[in-house]
Amino acid sequence: MGRLADLADEVVQLDPAVFVTHGTTGTRAAKRATASIPIVMIAALDAVGARLIASVARPGGNITGTTLFSLETSAHRLEVLKDTVPRVAQLGLLLNPENRETEIVRQATDLAAQTVKMTMQGFEARMPERLEGAFAAMGRSGVQAVAVQADPMFDAHAGSIAQLAVRQRLPSIGDRDFVQAGGLIGHEMNALDVWRRTAYFVDKILKGGRPAEMPAERIQQFVVVMNLKTAKALRVTIPPHVLARADEVIR
Repeated sequence: MGRLADLADEVVQLDPAVFVTHGTTGTRAAKRATASIPIVMIAALDAVGARLIASVARPGGNITGTTLFSLETSAHRLEVLKDTVPRVAQLGLLLNPENRETEIVRQATDLAAQTVKMTMQGFEARMPERLEGAFAAMGRSGVQAVAVQADPMFDAHAGSIAQLAVRQRLPSIGDRDFVQAGGLIGHEMNALDVWRRTAYFVDKILKGGRPAEMPAERIQQFVVVMNLKTAKALRVTIPPHVLARADEVIR
């Protein structure tokens, strides 16, 4: 966060017409740096709950853009997992306690799990060296699948996490990079659509629009990727209707 704060201050010194930020942390840094330059946030998590904006309909202040709601995102993610592997009743959630969004993700996933008749247990790893221990604990606990929190450290070690999940015979779900690294299911926002909407906000502001009066947008379009190589390794048969709905299949 300290580095982001410094970078935000540098951008403010340039006096841009619009300040574009990514995620909750980046947007929070920009908000602390300026109350006057218009800010367009990209995919901030729970922007209202994080107090980045007053409401989706009327953001107030100098920020608007797109936001992910963690409960909606978690619910859709677990619905995909349950459709893919219906037998899963006990879910492990891999979390990084150093991530400021961890408790939001934990609570949202717990609530979402209840709606698809799963129980959820969190497993923490704050550094790469703790990943193996977290998966060993999952094995002892009897969880039947693992969901991976969106986190920079986990992204950097996606291949190792995917291998650990296969070793423990756990179907897994994470983002697109995770499934490409060997996870079973990839689930994330439709980035192309979100960037298009970002351009819309920037254009409106450059034409005189005020962020305070420009409704923010909830991200509700997600991309689903299935990895058949991993399914084979896990001896999981993905139902044909699930494969048919997938946006991408890795064979």
